[in-house]
Amino acid sequence: MAQVQLENVTKNYGNLEVVHGINLDIAHNEFVVLVGPSGCGKSTTLRMIAGLEEISAGDISIGGQIVNDMPPRDRNISMVFQNYALYPHMTVRENMGFSLQIAGKPPAEIARAVGEAAGILSLDDYLDRKPSEL
Repeated sequence: MAQVQLENVTKNYGNLEVVHGINLDIAHNEFVVLVGPSGCGKSTTLRMIAGLEEISAGDISIGGQIVNDMPPRDRNISMVFQNYALYPHMTVRENMGFSLQIAGKPPAEIARAVGEAAGILSLDDYLDRKPSEL
């Protein structure tokens, strides 16, 4: 994944400013989670990064290139939405390793990465459950 930077990014709907000058620097291969109450701008921020929502001011760059006016299909990124970002037919382990599998990583590397992440997130006891069993 390339570096992603937001510099003083704002989003207005008419006179209402809903994202207030966010500055964010996500390093190459860094994992970031946006957490906050409903309506605080998490999804809007993700949609602006993905190009699904126009920004009102500031700059978004991906891999050092400003992408403010770049269409979503040309940004070479994707977005996972906050509401059930899990495949219901797969276990937690399979869901966690899915993107690595798609990227062609060897099974041993996937198992190691999933195990490490599960340990950090205290999910070890849930790895073999499906989302409906959580």
